[in-house]
Formats: sequence, C-alpha cells, structure tokens
Amino acid sequence: MSKHDSKVQKATDQTDSTKERLLMVAEELFAKKGLSGTSVREIGSAVGVANSTILYYFPSKEALYKEVLKRIAKSIQTITEDITEDLGNDEKQVEIMVERLIDWTHGNPEYNQILIREIMENSERMSGERPMYLSEVIEMMKKPLERLNEKNKMQFIDPTLFLFQIIGSVSYMLIALPTIRQIIGKQDFDSWQGRQR
Repeated sequence: MSKHDSKVQKATDQTDSTKERLLMVAEELFAKKGLSGTSVREIGSAVGVANSTILYYFPSKEALYKEVLKRIAKSIQTITEDITEDLGNDEKQVEIMVERLIDWTHGNPEYNQILIREIMENSERMSGERPMYLSEVIEMMKKPLERLNEKNKMQFIDPTLFLFQIIGSVSYMLIALPTIRQIIGKQDFDSWQGRQR
C-alpha cells in the first residue's frame, strides 16, 4: 500500500469512526430525550465534535434521526430470519418470533425506547409522507400469523392487530420494569424477573 493509499484509508477509518460515534450517541440521547428534546449541539458535545462536523455527515438532526431508525429496522430484521416461509409449523414459527422479539427488546433497550417514543410522541410527524423503515419487518412478521389465520387456527383474530399487541406488550414490559420494581419491591421484583427468563 502506498503512502497516499494509507492516508486515504486512515481518513476513511476516522470518518467511519466519527460517523459511528455520532450514531451511537444520538441513539442514546434520542432514547432518553426523544427527537425534540435532543439538540445537535448536545450530540456534538457528547462526541467531542463541532456542530459543523455533525452536519457534514447528516444535513439535519432529522436526517440523523432517520439514520437511527434505519439502523433499528436493520437490527430488528433478525427476528424474521427463517420464519417467513411456510415450513409446515406456523405455531412454532410464531413462538420463535415472539422469543426473538423478547430477546431483541432486552438486548436493545435504547432501540426499544426510541420506537416507543416514535409512536407516542411523533404521531403527527408519522402521519406525514415519509418512509416507514419498519414496515417491511412488520409485513414479514405477519406471514406466519396470516397462514395460521388462513388455516382457521387463529379464528376471529386479525394478524396485524395481534402482532402489534405482542410487540406492544413486550416493549411496554421492558420500559415499565423500573416502575414495576418500585411497586412490588426489590426482593419480589428480583424473584419475578428470574421467573421471566
């Protein structure tokens, strides 16, 4: 590798590193404070870069937020691996999907908080014309539920509403854990949480 190539590679590595750090800090702050409660200055300060550096990578705070939503959608796609085809046991596929959703939610608490905030705080913005990065994931998660419905194994249950009920239940439980702990006490909480695993 020539000196020039080495410098280009080093600059590329630094660029990738800075962009990744910006995304990681933005995820943390968006989870804690939401989109409107987080400023570009705050993100830059936490990473140790100027606002102009952030705007070099992302033309606006909203563009940075969209990139975070894309990362969440890509991460959550692991839930749908191997469950979209009819493998003959839709009940097992739904069970696997729910287990993966629970694992994903516990493994990605900040992503979960961002999704809940997105639903709760940004309904007006969500109703506007913009890409919904999770739509493809939801469609894939619905497939085994729809097949069960077609086989009359889930009569009177709408697969889409059922799916959102599952997602909501799993997401809410994770976010509610600190409150639940306060309500039932630490000892009971530890015992209860141990039974949930």
